[in-house]
Amino acid sequence: TYTLSYRVHDGLRYYSGGDQLWWKAVYGDRQFPVLASRVRVMVPAPAVIQEYAAYINDADARDSVTAELLDGNRAILFEAQRTLRAGQELEVRAQFTSGVVAGTAPAWQSRADAQAAQREAEAAYQQQWGPIATLFSGVLALALLLGGPALAYLMWYKYGRDKPVARVADYLPEPPDDLPPGLAGTLVDDSADMQDIIATIVDLARRKAISITEVKEQGFFRMGTDFIYRRERTDVQLSPFESNLITDIVGSKQEKKLSDLKNNFYQD
Repeated sequence: TYTLSYRVHDGLRYYSGGDQLWWKAVYGDRQFPVLASRVRVMVPAPAVIQEYAAYINDADARDSVTAELLDGNRAILFEAQRTLRAGQELEVRAQFTSGVVAGTAPAWQSRADAQAAQREAEAAYQQQWGPIATLFSGVLALALLLGGPALAYLMWYKYGRDKPVARVADYLPEPPDDLPPGLAGTLVDDSADMQDIIATIVDLARRKAISITEVKEQGFFRMGTDFIYRRERTDVQLSPFESNLITDIVGSKQEKKLSDLKNNFYQD
């Protein structure tokens, strides 16, 4: 057992209603726990202890620290009821009869009183509004949990999904739009392929820009069918790609057989 004795100057706080001792018996600047702590405060006669309190890390510790008045209220014994973890500090306060101990308020007292008042105000605010804030946070979390998927679905439904289109008729007597069929097919699959070329040729024939004539061919070794493509009306309004297609088919002539295009047209 070690007994350390020392004298502290200007350690009291002086008030008209009663002088006070605030004492940090267990400091928090340590990396180990304090398993048991006991603090005894004694005041000189004829003073008696009027009020007392204990704090752990500046918070009211009445649930963790007991206090017992002794010797006709001239002493008080504080005892922690639990282990103080690393970083936790224990501070005690005792108010006793004013005027028994001579002295005046030290220079640091006003600053310490202001800090104590701020801590009390924060504790009162937390006690008043803390439950409401906790309830609000819970409600907000529940709303996000339930409303988040609903909001995501709503955003998808409004902005992300493909809008429904009217049902297309099984048979259309005329094209639904003025867009050339070959160009429409290219837009659908983002690729200009043979079916788009054939659709353009058929459309040019429908508009009388060209004609397609089926012819029978006979020979000693074969009999078959061929097609002749001819330039027709020159007053038909054509797109640049349609004009290029007609030129690729018949060239500088007015007509050309399909058999002459074999193995040549697709290379062009």
